[in-house]
Amino acid sequence: MRKGKITLILGPGGLPGAAYEIGGLMALEDFIEQDIFAVVDDFQGSSCGAIIAFALMSNFSTRSLYSVLYPDNPYYFKMSDLYTLNLAEIAQAAAVLPYHLAKILARLVTTNDLRLYERLTVPIQNTPLSGLFVTDGIQAYVERIIKEFRLPPRFADFCRHAGKNLYLLTTDLSTGEPLILDPKRFGSLEVKKAIAASATVAPLFKPVEVENGDGTRHKLADGAFAMSLGIRHAYERGDGLILYFNPLRPTTVNGNVRNVFDISEQLYRIPAHTRKTVAEKDHTAHHPGTLFGFEPDTNTMFHNLFRADLRLEYADHGYASTLHKLHREYPRVKRMFQRWGLSVISRRRLSALSAGFHPGETLAARRLPWPQESNWLRRLFNHSLGVLESLLPGPPDRGQA
Repeated sequence: MRKGKITLILGPGGLPGAAYEIGGLMALEDFIEQDIFAVVDDFQGSSCGAIIAFALMSNFSTRSLYSVLYPDNPYYFKMSDLYTLNLAEIAQAAAVLPYHLAKILARLVTTNDLRLYERLTVPIQNTPLSGLFVTDGIQAYVERIIKEFRLPPRFADFCRHAGKNLYLLTTDLSTGEPLILDPKRFGSLEVKKAIAASATVAPLFKPVEVENGDGTRHKLADGAFAMSLGIRHAYERGDGLILYFNPLRPTTVNGNVRNVFDISEQLYRIPAHTRKTVAEKDHTAHHPGTLFGFEPDTNTMFHNLFRADLRLEYADHGYASTLHKLHREYPRVKRMFQRWGLSVISRRRLSALSAGFHPGETLAARRLPWPQESNWLRRLFNHSLGVLESLLPGPPDRGQA
């Protein structure tokens, strides 16, 4: 019997992070023997976690989400869905850049006046380019799901339809403060725009501008810049159990930090994880027994956030590492889960799951050809086939043959 609110927080981490969360959620469902959507009351997400939370609230099962990781799946998230060039601003910047560069070079050849050089660089520093990419592809992907599943496009209506609340973590670049998009204050906001705002990794992507109920405009970027997981905000909405998956963890192996991409990756992860660690320690000190989370082993799985080719490997890692942590801390997690009305499998069965896991095989065997029926006609057709099949006589009994 349920005894309190359960909140699931899905953190940022790019395409590998999304795959890690999918695998971890599959392991968690095996542990509690329940569908995660049926168990969770509130979803809270940031960046890739926002997209996974949206998918779960759109009736994607974790098994169907895993199937989306394969390129032949109709909902496979392509790189073109992510990298949509900001052509308008790139064109504006390209139009004036050659002129100013030529002017600077000419002045440098004829004079050593550094003050003049500084003045000439001002136009370049004021270029209108606010990001190489825009979130149009992400928004189109979300909009496609909304249309094909006949879901409400507005934030408040979407949550009401799902019967759950969705909270999206962002960073307000206009104020320098964290901002959580919720269905109450941002109810009229389009779901696709809210998710895109949480997934905008600035300055690589152009910030997303949104407006709240009182007309105030906000220029938003990825929530990882300001609050990481938002543990305190989740708990303040109601006493209960908070479960989290946080893919954004820095590596502790020197050999993993080899080039400019690794360094940039590490610099992005370190402050986000530091904020998460401080928040977790503070929460645990004041509210023991209400928080349990999962993180990848980034010493062995440390790659660029936009590596699309490692999705299946990260899903396997998410599943295996989640089972290992549950097994390692079984007595504590069992008490915690049972306190909040969640039953768990025995430690012996958990050991068998871990021992029986084979990378590249175990989860692949659970892959679905279609993650979700895309419209009501197909659902009706398949339901009719099921009814017809139930009316037909079954095969002869083998013992009577």
